[in-house]
Amino acid sequence: MSLKVKGVEAAAKKFVARASASVGDYKDGVNATNNQSENAIAAEELYVAGIQDSIARGARVSGLEKAGTAKWKKNTIAKGGARFAAGVSAGSDAYKAGVSPYLDTLAGLTLSPRGPKGSPENLERVRQTNEALRQKKITG
Repeated sequence: MSLKVKGVEAAAKKFVARASASVGDYKDGVNATNNQSENAIAAEELYVAGIQDSIARGARVSGLEKAGTAKWKKNTIAKGGARFAAGVSAGSDAYKAGVSPYLDTLAGLTLSPRGPKGSPENLERVRQTNEALRQKKITG
């Protein structure tokens, strides 16, 4: 006797309907979660093992080849386009907190004098800026 399986259209329709009705459950689950970052940090060995396994299996490349650029573009435009502005707006405070230390670092730099266009003096200014920003990133 063969196994009775629902068709892909019916399965997709049910998936979307159930997921759409579960927004409250989703939010409740997030709110009920304690110590998310602590738990993730405690599981660092598992994360590393999973990444190493993925690399050994070539899973990233395989997944990228399977999905392809066309799928990425389609989903990015269909989903991301509608969410982009709202997401940027919702992340405004996080953006300010994240970029502020780097803007402060740049504001505190005293760079060597400019030289003519394309000169070694200008490359030195770039090096000084790069070094300061990299140090800020590493030390926090």
